[in-house]
Amino acid sequence: MNMIRNCGFVFLIAVLPVSAKASQEPTARKHERCWTGTLTAVNTQGRALTGEHWHFSKTFYLGEKCAISTVDNKEASLADLRPGEKVRIRYQDTEGVLVADRIAERALRYHPVTGFSTL
Repeated sequence: MNMIRNCGFVFLIAVLPVSAKASQEPTARKHERCWTGTLTAVNTQGRALTGEHWHFSKTFYLGEKCAISTVDNKEASLADLRPGEKVRIRYQDTEGVLVADRIAERALRYHPVTGFSTL
């Protein structure tokens, strides 16, 4: 009986680190959010940008590996973004600080009846 209990204990110790590692990745993705709006300010030195959607503004700070893409450049930089552009930002809320992982400019199209809209 003691042998069976010891084998079970060894098995539990061997499996526990693997299961803990596997459960960490989905929780990081679970906290990721998406925001769409219009840029109102771009700060290249502070690596931050502010956007507005329905008269609510949010400020996002760029993460270390933040990917930025514009309509004509898939590997753009923060300096390529301008106020007035429509963007989609994928971000995480880290203790009240919004950290952007991916920023994509949205293409505009013109419709003669309704005016400008995004694709």
